[in-house]
Amino acid sequence: MCEKKQKAKEEGGEEQRGEEEEERKRPRAKRLRHKRLRKENSQRSNVERR
Repeated sequence: MCEKKQKAKEEGGEEQRGEEEEERKRPRAKRLRHKRLRKENSQRSNVERR
């Protein structure tokens, strides 16, 4: 489910390419931070499951 949402989000971002450079650069950093947070969360939940 989460992956589907992520894919849809990425596809939506692709469509909005006509925006200014700065508008495109900022969300990328956001996405990278989100990715890291998701990784940390998955590791945490894996530890909890054991």
